[in-house]
Amino acid sequence: MKIVISGDSFTYGQGCKDRLDFTDPVTGILTSNFKSTESPSKYCWASLLQNHYPDHQIINVAKPGKDNMYISTSILENLKDADIVYFSGTACNRFQITDITGNPTSCILGGYSKHIHNETVDLFIKHLYLERYFIDVSLSSLLAVYAHCIVKDISFVWSMPFLGMSGSYTEDGNQLQEIIKCESIERTELLLKNKQIPPLFGYSLFRSLQKDRDKYLNTCGHANEIGHEYYFNHEILPILSKLIEEKQNKGY
Repeated sequence: MKIVISGDSFTYGQGCKDRLDFTDPVTGILTSNFKSTESPSKYCWASLLQNHYPDHQIINVAKPGKDNMYISTSILENLKDADIVYFSGTACNRFQITDITGNPTSCILGGYSKHIHNETVDLFIKHLYLERYFIDVSLSSLLAVYAHCIVKDISFVWSMPFLGMSGSYTEDGNQLQEIIKCESIERTELLLKNKQIPPLFGYSLFRSLQKDRDKYLNTCGHANEIGHEYYFNHEILPILSKLIEEKQNKGY
């Protein structure tokens, strides 16, 4: 059985001990032990899924900093012979651009890329940014994959933190985020409600992972290997194991 997964740094496993890349806010010391061209962490939840099902093929094409258009494209490029797809979406206000060296990078509006001068992003937000556009692009990317899965009889699950410029959250582990609401989001959530999984991004930031929340998160805010194991056991495995069983019963 072939399971295709794509997402951003959370699905990639940035924050696990073999995929660290952040600057300590107190000491200013940079910790970096991998290149973005390397494969996802062996501790990320997708790798745990592979360990749990060694006879199945788990394809995790997640990359740090990627936007929802990349996630959509990377899944479609690996869709041949797939049985299950997981679209692990990222924030809607993230988009791919090209840096001064000609290499693709990403910009998160409201969180500046190191490759872009802050003034440039400020001007874009002031004069060109339209939140509804980025939401619609993200949802179109999601629905494009879903449509292909329907045609090819591929089981489909998804998650997406609907964060934009108006998104806000607190650091106490409670889900106090101001979720962006618009008709297209509500229609999508209604259409795909029974296929939705809580995103690891929101899971890490907004849910209380017991009282010792720091146990599950790295300094950079990404889930560490313990966080991935917790997420895998509590969210991923209950849903994907059911889908795998259904596929096996149908003779896949």
